[in-house]
Amino acid sequence: MKWVSKFGSPTFMTLACGIDLGLRPKTALAFVRYEQGKFVADGEIQKGLTDEAIERLIESRRPDIVAIDAPLSARMEEIRPAEKELRVMLKDYSDVFYVAGTIGSPFGLLLFPITYRGMYLRDRLQGITELVETHPLIDFLFLDGDPANAEVLRCRKSNNAIQYEILRRYVQELPDDLDDDELDAVMCAFIACVRASGESDFQITELSKLYDTDPAFIIFSLTS
Repeated sequence: MKWVSKFGSPTFMTLACGIDLGLRPKTALAFVRYEQGKFVADGEIQKGLTDEAIERLIESRRPDIVAIDAPLSARMEEIRPAEKELRVMLKDYSDVFYVAGTIGSPFGLLLFPITYRGMYLRDRLQGITELVETHPLIDFLFLDGDPANAEVLRCRKSNNAIQYEILRRYVQELPDDLDDDELDAVMCAFIACVRASGESDFQITELSKLYDTDPAFIIFSLTS
């Protein structure tokens, strides 16, 4: 949390960064700030950044917190405690959310490069700012609290209108025409900003860690 001056009157401002980590062309990075009781999208959403470019940007802007959508810890052939907890939380949505990926083994064939990249960035960024892990698709579902929207969220590749509307309720100055990677990055930044600002209108659940030294794994608490 930083002091900023608005027309000579100092106020607190929290700046958060969200990273939807994927293979390089799909990686998206966004900033959200909390100032004077409002969450506001801050700056242009960037895509396709290298690890080095991400590190330089974080060092330059110095956000209070960074949330990454990617596994930031792993143990070979073992499902993490957080993912076991997510399986239980998502039992009512088993027809919507498949059990692979980050809700299954973190060392799935397709996920391994992202896990490796997430752990590399974890090691690079932990000395710069607070770092957390999140799962934006689950954040969208739990923040919205409407099971009827679950199937639409699952099919977001062809229709992300519901995700956009959920974010627009809480984050001002949201750019138009965001793709699913960019929406995920904004959601990562939003939940990180909620955590760092201490805004009491939202509840966050912190899942169990694989190792005590791991970054926290946070998601919004289910609202209904």
